[in-house]
Parts: sequence; structure tokens; C-alpha cells
Amino acid sequence: MNVTRQGLRKIAIYLSRTLGILICLLILYLILAGLGMMIPVNKDYQMASEGIPVFVTTNGFHTDVILPVKNRRDKCFRVLQQPDLSANYANYPYVSFGWGDRNFYMESYNNNFPSVTTILSTLFIPGKTLMHIDFYKGTPRIGKQVKKLILTPEQYERLVDFVNASFFSENESFVKLPQAGYYETDYFFEAQKRYHLFNTCNVWTGEALAAAGIKVSYWTPLESAVFYYL
Repeated sequence: MNVTRQGLRKIAIYLSRTLGILICLLILYLILAGLGMMIPVNKDYQMASEGIPVFVTTNGFHTDVILPVKNRRDKCFRVLQQPDLSANYANYPYVSFGWGDRNFYMESYNNNFPSVTTILSTLFIPGKTLMHIDFYKGTPRIGKQVKKLILTPEQYERLVDFVNASFFSENESFVKLPQAGYYETDYFFEAQKRYHLFNTCNVWTGEALAAAGIKVSYWTPLESAVFYYL
């Protein structure tokens, strides 16, 4: 009995220490995220009065960028080189782009929330990624979860170049997954880079905006950091 009690005590001590370490790491992560949010890049940025409208949107934890399909460089959307997409969506005004963990995306079908195992592996084990695109029939409505930006042609070109470079290319073509997306107008493509705790979907959005010269937080692991300066 004494051995059993000692064993249980050791387990309890081990679990409490592990929990304490995890809490400390979480606090440290949030501190770093807060510091990264407070430091701006492109701090001298001034939004153009005229130009190309783009949007940044969030669902509360994940962010996307929404770009006009028709523009001065509409051929720059290599994703529209997919025959089925160009045939069905070339006349849609806007298309959104998001980057994220493959397993997280795949388990989110039918409005499901991914399992705890998937969430933990997504954060702590660098995993494969996908680009998620969704075509819009109308102009996004500006609100708390949708911010509008006006870009110069040069800024827009840099943004599109960043988006294009995020897709995995095989034989000079993007690789579209055979299955449909969540709805009738969205699709998944193979993406570049790995997803982990320090390189999240929101980091991708922040880097996209920074590449375009927009004022944004230095590090944006959380959606609040993406929107902080918008």
C-alpha cells in the first residue's frame, strides 16, 4: 500500500510539474506574441486614396486576404490557370486566399472542429500545409471582421507575388486537391512551408501584408495581431 501511495504521489508531482511548465510556456508565448504585435513593420505606410481594393477577413481565429479577380494584372492569378476554375469563376469579382495546416483543414469539413490530438500536433509538430481559396459573388461587407485596404498597383503586385509563391508548384502548375472544399465555391491546393506554433495561418497573412508594404505587426501568430494596425 505504501508503495502504491508513493507511486501515486510521484505521478501527481510529475503531472503538476508538467502542467506548470506548460502554463509557463503558454505565458511566455503570449508575451512574445504581445511584443511582436506591438512592433510594427512598414511603419511609414499611408493607405492610398485611390487604387485596388483588397480585404482582410477573420472568423475569430483564422485570417484570409481577399483580392479582386479582375485587375490590371488579372493574368497574375496562376490559380485561375486551372481550366475548371477559370471557366466557372473568371467573372466572380473577388477570391480569398488562406494558408493553413492540412490536417486541421481536412478535419474541418461540415463545420466540424478538429480533435484535440490534431490541434496539438498542428501546434507542436511541423506539418504539411494547404492553400484554401474561395470565390466571392459580391463585394465583402466591411465590418468588425472585415477590413478594407486600398493598394497601389505596385503594392498589389507584391501581394499577389507573395500569394502565388505560397502555392506548391509541380511542372509549373499548382496542385489542386481532388476533393471539393467546404462549399461549392472553394478549393484546396498544396502549399509551401510547414505549419507550427511559430508559423501559423495568421503569420502567413501578416507576412503577405508586410510583403505588400502595409503597416502590420512584426509577428502575427494570432488574428488579433493581424488586425492590430489595420
